[in-house]
Amino acid sequence: MTQAVSPLQIEEFLAQYPPFDCLNSSAREQLTSRCKLLRYTIGQPILIREKLPAQISILYQGQVRILGYDQRRQTTVSLKRAEPGEVMGWASLLRQSGCETALASTEVICITIPAEDFLGLMQRNARFAEAVGAQVSISEVFELLSAELGRRADGTADLKELTFKAIADATAVNLPAGSLQGRDLMNTLNPSRLWLVSGGSVGDFTAGGAIALDSLADHPNRKLPIKGKWGARLLGLSVFNDTAEQNGTNAIAEHSQPFHAYVMGIPGLKIGTAASPEAAYGLTKSMIRDNGPCFLFAPVKMMKESKGAVDLGKCMPLNKAALLNEASQASVDSGKAVTVLTYLHGVKESEMAIASIQEEGFDIDLIELRSLKPLDMETISKSLARTHKLVILDESTKSGGVGATISAIV
Repeated sequence: MTQAVSPLQIEEFLAQYPPFDCLNSSAREQLTSRCKLLRYTIGQPILIREKLPAQISILYQGQVRILGYDQRRQTTVSLKRAEPGEVMGWASLLRQSGCETALASTEVICITIPAEDFLGLMQRNARFAEAVGAQVSISEVFELLSAELGRRADGTADLKELTFKAIADATAVNLPAGSLQGRDLMNTLNPSRLWLVSGGSVGDFTAGGAIALDSLADHPNRKLPIKGKWGARLLGLSVFNDTAEQNGTNAIAEHSQPFHAYVMGIPGLKIGTAASPEAAYGLTKSMIRDNGPCFLFAPVKMMKESKGAVDLGKCMPLNKAALLNEASQASVDSGKAVTVLTYLHGVKESEMAIASIQEEGFDIDLIELRSLKPLDMETISKSLARTHKLVILDESTKSGGVGATISAIV
């Protein structure tokens, strides 16, 4: 506890800053009665990213350093110096996942509101809840962009610079718990933006991931469950599109693609991919025993999600693809079977879509390209002889990448 400050002083201070400025005097007075003042010494943490805050902290006196965590480089980045009036902790509570780190840069006094009181006010006061939900936190944007760049295997982009560009016109959409049809969600989201799930989940799109609008367009009638203590929170960012348009090219989209596109042309290099722990283990074991240079790509996040045992004595061939799903003979005979070639994250996306595809009367030969170089043309040709149709689900560059190489050969 710190120096005495009257409730009236606290109430008048809060009235100057959003989202508290939208409250009437009665609501602010009631909220003020639950406030406490806490003092922090230089360097003392006010918020820690790894923990959900037990309270909302409003900077009353002093300066606070707001930090972000770059997941790609596993480093802490200074985002900004906060001045009095800065409200901290609300984004983590709304997301139900920590994203904020704040350290006292000077001797600091904060007005604190217990988390349950802040969230309770949101439940009781729709206008206040709307004001809170419409805000976008710099820590929140940094956290989501860090994960997005990780998925794009972009280790060179200036994450802090992108964050400041993104937050300039970022928009938040808060969906209440329940369900929503795909077409309704599409009508809500601006298609020119990249939509990232900040909290909760929308169908199969979980916190930290991106909303695939093309997937929604393919299944407009599909019901999407909206889950989360506060429903789902989405952020729409246009930083990638803006950067590409300013350059007159698709520079960001190309540059941000996975590294495997850039090693395809290295002579003598064997390149493998693994979308499961079993494949990762078997290919790694074979690569260790191989006399030539080898490169294995594996989606780290998917590996963390996968569980199960592997055959510790099994090596996998470095030149073979894997047929994960074989189209029924009936679909082949009726011309409704397609060969799908994919790898890494595309494997999970394809496997999740099989049931829906089959419900519509179609089927697929799903082939995981565990060897990008050399390509297993034998397996690919055998499937194409059955289906006579090919879809390449690729996460590489549009030109000179994996999909382009396969298309040229086929």
